[in-house]
Amino acid sequence: MSDQREKIKQITKKFVGSSTLDQAARDTGNVITRQQIWLYKAEGQLPKPETCTEILKSPKSTAKARDWARECLTVVLPDVTVTVGEPDPQAS
Repeated sequence: MSDQREKIKQITKKFVGSSTLDQAARDTGNVITRQQIWLYKAEGQLPKPETCTEILKSPKSTAKARDWARECLTVVLPDVTVTVGEPDPQAS
């Protein structure tokens, strides 16, 4: 298994923690499904950069989910600096 996939597995295990996969999906603002989270956690599937960016921009995602998305972006796009503004909490 690639180093990237192993890192995604570890980052996702930390993100999910003792939560259910359903709760973790809700934490992302329902940008991703529980099935997708399982693929990241169990198989190390790489999330698309667009998915991570959508979580970062979503006013419905939690700070924990945004941290997960940022960490995943550093794995998926190691040579790219991505700047995404935090969502406006009053926009929701």
